[in-house]
Amino acid sequence: MVQRRSHTKSRKGCFECKRRHIKCNEARPVCSNCQRLESNCTWPIRKNAAVASWIDDSVSSGSQHGTSAEPETPGLAVNDLRLLHHYTMNTRAVMDRSPTHDTWRSTVVEYGFRHHFLLRGILAVSALHLSTLHRDESRELFLQSTTHIGCALREFRILLSNPDPSITGPMFALAAILVLHGLGTAQVQTPEDPIGALVHCISLVRGVRAVVNRDYARLLMSEFGPLINVAQRHGVAGEIVEVRRLKELIRDREKNESMRNQYFEAVDELHEIFLELQALDDERSAVAYIFSWAALSPERFMISLSKREPVALVILAYYAVLFQTSKKCWWLQGWYQRILDAVHAAVGPGYEDWLAWPRQQAVYFRA
Repeated sequence: MVQRRSHTKSRKGCFECKRRHIKCNEARPVCSNCQRLESNCTWPIRKNAAVASWIDDSVSSGSQHGTSAEPETPGLAVNDLRLLHHYTMNTRAVMDRSPTHDTWRSTVVEYGFRHHFLLRGILAVSALHLSTLHRDESRELFLQSTTHIGCALREFRILLSNPDPSITGPMFALAAILVLHGLGTAQVQTPEDPIGALVHCISLVRGVRAVVNRDYARLLMSEFGPLINVAQRHGVAGEIVEVRRLKELIRDREKNESMRNQYFEAVDELHEIFLELQALDDERSAVAYIFSWAALSPERFMISLSKREPVALVILAYYAVLFQTSKKCWWLQGWYQRILDAVHAAVGPGYEDWLAWPRQQAVYFRA
């Protein structure tokens, strides 16, 4: 029986040897057969040869060093990405319901990537808001929030001491975030001293006001303009008798004429804001008006407030009524009652009659 000849072709040989059905010795660039026959020696393309060689070398090298061939990949900051996603998708809920939410969602985030103190503030307030929604994660989210706000606040204080006009807008935005965060913290952790917490927020507002005033015209025309312009006064006519009547208290209890005038000015500012809020339409932000009082009231009045002078505290109780105009604002919830209770405890029974009207506004005040 005739035995079948073994196959002599090479799977990796040149095209000419394959055509002739002869075994190729695979010598490149010209095999021995093509050299002998003076034929054109061409070869199949070695797909991904360079890549295969690199992988082989990497595996070999990795094995020699006892490590994986795959290079180290830096970890994603998944927690921070979650916070940024929540903020951008829920800006209206996190910040306020006014038309400025577009500025908060777009402009402020864009500047946050340039100025990390602002980005830290964004992440902090987002984590705080999430902590009120997910009670099972509240502790962890609150820790993330306090970490971010601490970093933002440290840099903010440095910038306040040596302000740069080119970053006035981001500083203004962060000041608003710091106030929001300071008051919003009470939704997770009950404040031991509500008056002190509110006075601290007021001091933040006043601190950035000095910076803004230096470059107000340019800032008003900038991308941050909508955040400032939203609280423009419109000179609403009218009178709220109960607020005006605070001047009787001032005349009766404050004997220093200079100090009386400071109190009068604070009451006039407060009365004007009450009127503005009563005429408020859907296109303007109640929150911006509320905190404009903190920015515009006279300095000596604020000093009296920080010293817990009784007359100043009674005026603060009337101011707290304004929080009732923003009941849907998550970070203001509960502050009206906290301040009224704290003021009542601080001033004693001698001012009970003066605190009657603010207490009634839990039901009757409408804006």
